[in-house]
Amino acid sequence: PSEAVSYDFNQPLRGDGWQRREYPLDDPTSYRWIGPSPVATLDLPVATQTDACLEFQVICTGATTPEILNSLKLNVNQQPIPFSLLQGDRDYRLFQAQLPQHVIESSRPFTNLRLEVSQALSLNSINPINPDSRLVGLAFNFFSIFPAALKHRYSSVAPMFDSPPWREAVTFLQQHSQPEMPIAAPLIFSIPLSNPVFDYQTFIKKGGVSWVVVHKGMPDWVDAIIPKLVAQGLAPVFANEVFVVFTTCKLPRIGYSMPHVRPLYVDYLKRNLGRVTKPLRQKLQPDHANLEQAAAPVAKR
Repeated sequence: PSEAVSYDFNQPLRGDGWQRREYPLDDPTSYRWIGPSPVATLDLPVATQTDACLEFQVICTGATTPEILNSLKLNVNQQPIPFSLLQGDRDYRLFQAQLPQHVIESSRPFTNLRLEVSQALSLNSINPINPDSRLVGLAFNFFSIFPAALKHRYSSVAPMFDSPPWREAVTFLQQHSQPEMPIAAPLIFSIPLSNPVFDYQTFIKKGGVSWVVVHKGMPDWVDAIIPKLVAQGLAPVFANEVFVVFTTCKLPRIGYSMPHVRPLYVDYLKRNLGRVTKPLRQKLQPDHANLEQAAAPVAKR
């Protein structure tokens, strides 16, 4: 067993309950679907001396149903383990789970992962255009287990913080927030920060945090977050090309008209104005079918 294990399906299969290995177009990384049963297993030879972190990625999420995606359950050495979304969009989801040492300790030289979904369906039953009739659950392309204390070294998203805007936001938070202060941010901020990090959904439902890191490139979340920021008295104290950081702490505020803050609100207002005026625009649009019927007798004459 090694300190950190990274496994993809280019390697020999170390489990069962998986369909054949497949390759995306122009991508050397292979993947496998759970199937034909809704349960699959994987054995990874990882060291067990410390608490660990597990990351795994689901791909091709647009090819399956939301119900199957949301039904995913994880067991590690026969113990149910919660996991959270670290990053994702409509085609993939990157999840992370914390594994206490007592969970991964075992007399066997490997850690057993068990992945289960509610059902396996044929892809052509979901999309008739897809000729694939195999029974499948979800598609996975990699798994990684490493010491929890070394997330900054081994996490698959750690390289994102080499980007100057990401690094600047982290440095600002490390300098100005206390480690015990919870922060609402994209969950990948839990990699470099020692603060408790909550996702946007938790902040929207419960509030009660002193710091919020708003990613300007996530408009759906921005539209839900901004009213909460106003209601809870959070003000901007840092901004760059990607992020605006808000807090209730006593720090110098930056103006809402500043170059990196203003677009956040301008785009928010444009989107909401578009939603409000869309029904009116649709109502004012001429009914082309009725116009054609009215014009037909005139054309005939």
